Amino acid sequence: MYPKQRLQTTVAYFLRFTCIALLLAWVLLALAQPLQARSLTDSGDGEFGQICVADSLVTSGLVNNENALRHYVIAVPNESVRLRLQRAYPEFTLRVFSDQIARNGQNLSFASAIQQQAVLAWWCDASVGAETDVSVAHEVIALSRPLQIEQALDFEFLAEHDRAITLRPSEIAAVQAAGILYVGLPDDSSPVSFRDRAGRPVGLDVDVIQLLSERVGFSYEWVDCGSWHQCVNALQNRDIDMLSFMTPTAERLNFSRFSVPYWDVAWATVSLDSNPVRANSFNGLRNRVVAVVESYSILEEIQEIDGMTLLLVENPEDGLAAVLNGVADVYLDSLPLLMNRVREQNLTGMVLNILRNEPGDFVSVGVHRDYAELVPLLDRAILSITPAERQAILEAWFDPEIERGVQREMIVRWALLFSTGVIVLVGFVLMRLVILRRKIQSQKLREDEIRYQAMHDSMTGLPNRAHILERIAAELTKHRENGNKLGLLFIDLDGFKAINDERGHDAGDELLIAVAKRLKNAVRESDLVARYGGDEFLVMLPDINATDQATVVAEKIVRRLGQKFRLESGPASIGASIGVAIFPDHGDTLDDLLSSADDAMYKVKEAGKHGVFMARPVIAEISDDSNAR
Repeated sequence: MYPKQRLQTTVAYFLRFTCIALLLAWVLLALAQPLQARSLTDSGDGEFGQICVADSLVTSGLVNNENALRHYVIAVPNESVRLRLQRAYPEFTLRVFSDQIARNGQNLSFASAIQQQAVLAWWCDASVGAETDVSVAHEVIALSRPLQIEQALDFEFLAEHDRAITLRPSEIAAVQAAGILYVGLPDDSSPVSFRDRAGRPVGLDVDVIQLLSERVGFSYEWVDCGSWHQCVNALQNRDIDMLSFMTPTAERLNFSRFSVPYWDVAWATVSLDSNPVRANSFNGLRNRVVAVVESYSILEEIQEIDGMTLLLVENPEDGLAAVLNGVADVYLDSLPLLMNRVREQNLTGMVLNILRNEPGDFVSVGVHRDYAELVPLLDRAILSITPAERQAILEAWFDPEIERGVQREMIVRWALLFSTGVIVLVGFVLMRLVILRRKIQSQKLREDEIRYQAMHDSMTGLPNRAHILERIAAELTKHRENGNKLGLLFIDLDGFKAINDERGHDAGDELLIAVAKRLKNAVRESDLVARYGGDEFLVMLPDINATDQATVVAEKIVRRLGQKFRLESGPASIGASIGVAIFPDHGDTLDDLLSSADDAMYKVKEAGKHGVFMARPVIAEISDDSNAR
């Protein structure tokens, strides 16, 4: 029996081995084709991707091949794609816009960044699931270099090139020609920028300028420039070349140019505990004496508020002293600067209040207009700063916790609101702070820095054509629901072309900036003034009670623009032809309302210019057409 059992065992093992061998052979045959393809991919050219580019760049001739992409920020959907693309194209400037907004703290997803034109170039290779369904017209540029698989990436290589932005030869020459740039260091801006006990410049903006210098490659030196007002004057007089923490205004645009915003700070007030002032907006400070530094940009916005008395001071210390001495009810400043001064001076018995319903102050780097060609380089460098880098800088200089000197119940409110302002700027914060931000429904958050630039005129600082058309469309929807009237003024300057042709474009630009300032001062805070194009402007008057109200505003503008302008080239006189259209009397849609205002403006031109004409009602026009038939 033993030999028979041995034979049976041998046959059983043989059959088992044969089955296993056949199974392995079948598996190998099934996988042969994919393995061969993978082998070819690993040993051959690899995988190729593609970049989508907005039509506006293609039609303008700015981008027609992959080499031109190195001058723009390219959006990618995740870190994996960024690493693969950066390895093949180290000259590209890449920025991650993750769809997991709640997790990484960004205020724009990949899709919304493209849709809102925060970026004009983006990764759109469907093979990795990054194709995005957006309505933005675009062209596709196929990449010529292979993208390695993730496992083969050299992370040390990427770390070395992650900070770089690529400059054109002409841009490199401009940086070299600029030489050493003198950056203003105010003496009252702790913890934004100040000198430590050893005399070294330190602070958030000091770190930001250092980071921009590393990105762009410019050389700089810090120069003490006195109070903030003195520093602004120093930039105007070219005693310094650059000043951070600035906000563009019509007056400052006369002598400086501004980068995209790199930080958004909330506005706040401080008052005495015995006379507390709590307001959510600037209008809540009516019938109050408000101390504010005389050179702050916010003055242009609040000086027209009825009932508010402004006390202009030279520096923040004078403003706080005015409140302590009872001369002013409140002192107005940006939240982090105000918090730091209250803490440093250990001011007891004072109440800090956040203006929750007011948008924050979007601050930029201002450079003297002689160095205007450096501004696009600063823009690209600011956009290349990663959320991790922003967070590290902020954590190094800001502590929202106040130890003493303020009411205990206010501490939590300061911390929460200050953190919300940080969310808007750095695009990166913890999930806990995002949840807190959602609870503060009343605080209006602005779009990111790129959208701001895209929706405003770079010369006058006014909203541009796209911005006001968007606002008018939104207001028309609201006015249809509440039944209120809306006025639209179409303004064309009379005599501007002659001044622009005879005295040159610099004089023309100076005149347009002055016109923009007069227009803003002639209307209500709730009204919107925009540059429509060339020497044409639009003014939107929401929630008016009667058509006469719009006519009164238009006549007021005609009188103000008819007064002489003092330009560097000498006095200048112009006029204004204004067409007035009222919703819904002269049009129920945006196009109809614009057409009515435009036609009315040309009626003024035909009648001799420099005047106001009210559009004809739609009902009257229909009646005339019927009679004609």
